[in-house]
Amino acid sequence: MYNYPIIDLHATWLVVNPIQGCPNRCKYCFLNGVGLTGIKPIELLQPYETIKMLKESNLYNQQIPICIESQSDAFSTPKNIEYVKELIDIMHKQHIMNTKIFITKCKIPNNFIDYLKKYREAGHNFIFFLSYSGLDNDIEIGINKNNIKDNFIKLKENGFDIIHYWRPFIPQNSSKERIIEVMNFVKQYARCSIAIGLKAQNTFIDKLDFWEDIKKYPEAPYAESIWTKEAYEYIYGANPILNDDYPIFQSTSCAIAYVKKECDRNAFYGSNICMNYNKCPESQRKICNNYYIYTNKNISEETIKKLLDNLHLDIRTVKITINYELRQICLEGIELGMKHFTYLTQLTRFKILAKKINGDYYWNTSVNNAKQLHI
Repeated sequence: MYNYPIIDLHATWLVVNPIQGCPNRCKYCFLNGVGLTGIKPIELLQPYETIKMLKESNLYNQQIPICIESQSDAFSTPKNIEYVKELIDIMHKQHIMNTKIFITKCKIPNNFIDYLKKYREAGHNFIFFLSYSGLDNDIEIGINKNNIKDNFIKLKENGFDIIHYWRPFIPQNSSKERIIEVMNFVKQYARCSIAIGLKAQNTFIDKLDFWEDIKKYPEAPYAESIWTKEAYEYIYGANPILNDDYPIFQSTSCAIAYVKKECDRNAFYGSNICMNYNKCPESQRKICNNYYIYTNKNISEETIKKLLDNLHLDIRTVKITINYELRQICLEGIELGMKHFTYLTQLTRFKILAKKINGDYYWNTSVNNAKQLHI
């Protein structure tokens, strides 16, 4: 039944997916496309097998964050939680110190928070992406909003970094009143918000009965994200309703960089998203500026060929053009999947321009230059 690689690289992070499927039934979830909502999570590998596969993967790099159980919810069942604990234990023993990401709408138990503290003290870095968009139970079936709010409060009290995952924006949560209600709550606890639209694919776009207008747009499955025009204008438009100093990002990697106080790895600095949409503090812009302006641009064709070879891609016919001024690498004569775009971008911090593999299972993102759709 499962449909996703156990170890993979998405637009921002490595994913570790030894458990797939979720008992909740959020109507917009991409898992709807493969029948993995409203089910008991499926365990595919033992924890030690999962970590072995991670370390042996050609996608693994110590600098890239790891998102745990992105094809489930790490806190949706007691068994999922215990599995995560075993993963963290093994990662600690094997000195896997990548930043670890959890994305959840479910209740995080107090004893799990206490459990993580000892690993935080040992040098591990954890970031919680709390998904809260102000949607009701007719859309987020099985989700208790009070549990989400409690997560914000408890994690803040215990000193853990929180990023508010504000997704999706659909007609049911795009009103001015709903947006202000959500923001007034989360900014008390989160370090920042990531406000992104709905992700849609051909595999489940016909199931989005809560937003019929999407089906009128043939480009919808190929968009970076889909927004209501209303919500987009309220947050990122010419006269946004959220005008205080609270950071809001369109790019997930920039939010992580802000929390970690390091330069973004996805080469967004100076882009349209960076300059015109991300509400990024000046202190963070200085960090990125210092990296992109003053560091050596020591990327060569040989560097790129080695990275492509590590991805097991055929480099015999590839033509490489490097634009150091724009920090762009153009690859001709080769097709890339989303994991390839991300790997090359994160390890060079150059924008990668190449043809995307037709039929790649992963949706388009701004990393591979896809555009948004506003309805």
